[in-house]
Amino acid sequence: MQEIELKAHVRDRNLLLQKLNSFARFDRIIIKDDEYFKFAAPHSFAAPKAAAAPEVPGFSNEPHFSHSPRLQQAAGSSEAGHITARIRKETQCSKESLLAAFLQNGTIPESDVSARKIFLTYKKKERRVGESGAVLEVNDERECELSDDFALKSLLLDSGFEPYFTKHKDTIGFYFDTDCGEAHLEVCAVPPLGDFLEIEIVSENPDEAGQKRIQQKLEELLLQCGLTLADIEKKYYSELLAQANANANATATATVSHKTNASRQL
Repeated sequence: MQEIELKAHVRDRNLLLQKLNSFARFDRIIIKDDEYFKFAAPHSFAAPKAAAAPEVPGFSNEPHFSHSPRLQQAAGSSEAGHITARIRKETQCSKESLLAAFLQNGTIPESDVSARKIFLTYKKKERRVGESGAVLEVNDERECELSDDFALKSLLLDSGFEPYFTKHKDTIGFYFDTDCGEAHLEVCAVPPLGDFLEIEIVSENPDEAGQKRIQQKLEELLLQCGLTLADIEKKYYSELLAQANANANATATATVSHKTNASRQL
C-alpha cells in the first residue's frame, strides 16, 4: 500500500474546521504521543531505486529509510543515515459533541475516551513534486498494533537503537470520498510548530498516472479547505522540530550571554 499525502500550515484553525464540516464527515479526535528511535544504517542497507521524479529544490528525491545520508546532507544536517521506528500512543474520542471543549482545553475526559491504542510504525519515505510544483510525501508504511510497548522498547534499546525525538499531536480527523479513493483530512496541533492540515489518500501500488491523479486530488482538497499551494510545508516534522529546538537553544544561549555581560557591567 502506498500513502500519498501533503501537509500545510494553518493560520485559522476554526475557519478550517468550518470548511471541513461543510463537505467532509467527522471521524474522531485523537491525541497522539510519538517516540522515535534511530539506528545507524549499515552500508549495505540501501534504499531501492525509484522511478525518476521531479526534484525538490534543496532536497534529495530518493526513497530513504526515514533519512538517507544524502538527504541529510541536502537538508543541511550533519546526522548520518539511519533507520527509524516510531512508537505511537493514541487516546481516541469518537464524540463530535466534545469538539468545542477539546479545542478549548486540549484534553479528553476519561469517561469519553473511546479507545487507547499503541502502534509500531516503520516507513520508507520519499518527497516528490507535483506538476503544480507542490511538494508531497509518498510513503510505503508498515504498521502493527501493540498490546504494550515496554518489551519492544527494551528490544530496540538492547539492539542498538537510540531515542531520537518525541512529538505530540492533537488531531481532529475527517473523511471525504473522492474518485481516487477515500481521503483522510486531519487538523493537527503540533507544539511548538503550530497548526497543520494533513491530507492523505492510500492506494494499492498506483502507477505513475494514478499517482498524478491522487496528487491533483490532494491539491484540489487543499484549495477546497481554503488553503493555498504556498501553505504546503516541504519539510518533515522531524526537520521542523530540530530547527525549532536549535532556535530555542540559540535564544537561551543569547539570553544567558546578555545577562552575564550585563552583570559584569554593574
